[in-house]
Amino acid sequence: MQQDFSLEPLPLADAYRIRHKVFADERGMFKRIGCHQTLLSAGIDAQVRQVNCSLTPTKGTVRGMHFQLPPAAEVKIVNCFQGELFDVLTDLRPSSPTYLQWYGERLSADSHTSLIIPQGFAHGFQALTNDVLMMYLNSTDYAPELESGLHPQDPALSIAWPLPVIGLSEKDASRAFIADNFTGVKF
Repeated sequence: MQQDFSLEPLPLADAYRIRHKVFADERGMFKRIGCHQTLLSAGIDAQVRQVNCSLTPTKGTVRGMHFQLPPAAEVKIVNCFQGELFDVLTDLRPSSPTYLQWYGERLSADSHTSLIIPQGFAHGFQALTNDVLMMYLNSTDYAPELESGLHPQDPALSIAWPLPVIGLSEKDASRAFIADNFTGVKF
């Protein structure tokens, strides 16, 4: 069976990069963004229940760090289709060997890569160009009552955003910093 993409483990436990195989000819190109059976055979249950798209018009804007609490915790597959961004995931699972560690990677329309963000991770990104267009494949429906997040400039995380942080939403800017009593996301 021909593989349309390959999975590469990231430094955080259970997180992966998808490297898409690009099929190109004089008509243009094609790449498979996801395949439930391929992911399932690798132990990743990311059946898509919701597809979301965001456009971020201003370079430097940060969106995040967002997550949903159980039972609405979700797996996300994130893709950049226009522009370039710095995508960040943070492990919030207290039983994980990479608890409270973050990983960031540049994604762009030309990189032909996506990231798989497991349940129990916070996710955010910074636009490195104007007009960044992203698509998210989510394994769970959005549940506003179970929505949560971390402050993207929390010193406990020390995320090294490539550009000065601008454009935080009111909700993201008002999120509290991690306190000593923070217990992570438990399943």
